[in-house]
Amino acid sequence: MLVDLSAGRSYATEIVLEATARPQLRDTEARWVVFHRWTRQHIVAAGGLVHGPQGILDTGVLHGHNRGELLEKIRYVRTAVLDPSAADQAGLRGEQLAWLDVCNKRLQDLASTHKVGRVHLLGQIPLDPVLQWQEQLLTNDDVWLHRTANERTVNALEELAKKIVDVSAWEGL
Repeated sequence: MLVDLSAGRSYATEIVLEATARPQLRDTEARWVVFHRWTRQHIVAAGGLVHGPQGILDTGVLHGHNRGELLEKIRYVRTAVLDPSAADQAGLRGEQLAWLDVCNKRLQDLASTHKVGRVHLLGQIPLDPVLQWQEQLLTNDDVWLHRTANERTVNALEELAKKIVDVSAWEGL
């Protein structure tokens, strides 16, 4: 089952944490996927949502979850990621590509500092105009008929769907 708990802290998050801590659901596999845009602001917000005061971990412990076990059930998905080495960036000047590379490295360092780095990364979704401006599900028609969405984005989403149910993607390091 997939439940969208909206952005930020919410009563719905607390309800799910309380329910999954109950003895009747303790043996039920519950996984948490935190989506965040690949920007400074969103990295800090995602870190706070999970690790901050009244975040998912604190709230989970308050309702009876083991902090370490709950942490292992949380993974992050970076969205709107601009890959400096991708073929789509071929039109950019060398200085722009170098700048993008520096920015990307800074974001990686920031993600690590806020505990949303590569250790618990489940996937990355590239920047795509359809997702950026419409926030809609992508279909084959968007890629092949209308040519408004990128095949790379659909591939990333398909890979993410596989990882969500792949036990090895959730094993601790």
